[in-house]
Amino acid sequence: MSWLLDVNLLLASRWTTHVDHVAVRSWLDEQAEFHTTPIVELGFMRVSLSPGYSATWQDAHRSLLSLYSRAAHRFLADDLSATDSPESSYKRHHRRPLGAPRCPPRTQARHLGYGPARDTLGIRSGVQSHC
Repeated sequence: MSWLLDVNLLLASRWTTHVDHVAVRSWLDEQAEFHTTPIVELGFMRVSLSPGYSATWQDAHRSLLSLYSRAAHRFLADDLSATDSPESSYKRHHRRPLGAPRCPPRTQARHLGYGPARDTLGIRSGVQSHC
């Protein structure tokens, strides 16, 4: 199985000050393949440079490069627009009432993984859904 890492997991795997660093590094060491994307990596850089981590650009960049040196790492280029999503055709044909939340139909929400999620370590992600 292959995994797409999110910003939270990337932060935990790179910074020893993160509360879940040991658990995440151990989990990551066991994976045969995992991926990062430009959006996730830029999110990692943004949060790493914030007062919470206070990393320098060079430290954060070096940390990402060390992740790239892992044999299991794969980079997924980001060449799709949000308008290319599976929901795009649905939204063109079904207008929502003004002020209504932008939620996909429940069947698509479950299929596409919307809503509060837990990563493989049981840590609740920072992503919340109003759906």
